[in-house]
Amino acid sequence: MQIVILSIVYITSTRRCSLNLFTQLDDWMFDAGFQRFAHWFQRLTGKNNFFLARYVPCMIIGMLAIVGLWHPAVFIVSIMSLVNLPVTFRVVAQIERQFAKDSTSRTMNPLRAHPLGIKLRLLVTFVLGIPFWQWLFMFTSMHEVTYGCAMVTMHASLISVIYFISCTPLPPGESKFKKWLTSLKESFSEFQPQVSPT
Repeated sequence: MQIVILSIVYITSTRRCSLNLFTQLDDWMFDAGFQRFAHWFQRLTGKNNFFLARYVPCMIIGMLAIVGLWHPAVFIVSIMSLVNLPVTFRVVAQIERQFAKDSTSRTMNPLRAHPLGIKLRLLVTFVLGIPFWQWLFMFTSMHEVTYGCAMVTMHASLISVIYFISCTPLPPGESKFKKWLTSLKESFSEFQPQVSPT
């Protein structure tokens, strides 16, 4: 029954009216969340959205592994997520190379506006999210709730990947962090004692 409901939701969401609604929500998630954060992070560190697509899941899996030291079920979820990391890294690297190859003639990541990209984000964010959140609220014991939270966190990791790979990076430039290090180095060099010639 649940599979039938999910199929109906996905089929109806691909109609023009529903797709327009999800496209607006998709744009809002980009502009208010992922794209804005990716640009802020790139200005600060010099690392673009493809870097985030690789290492945000690593950070989430690491957090799950730490929690899993006290909850074996959560540790199993972290191992399941860890198995998918090599595939994630390979896919992100391929998309990054393709974007770098075509970036001279494009100003926006084509994955953002492509209909297949929109439907993929719709599928992962909403359709696949239904069972994750449903499991969370169906659990009763603290152990089951912890496991449900781990599953929702894993789903959030997947969402971060598909959105960050669809963001458009800024042109390469010197990061604020690098400027700060350069300024700090120059400040220290001013206090170095001058060796007078003998």
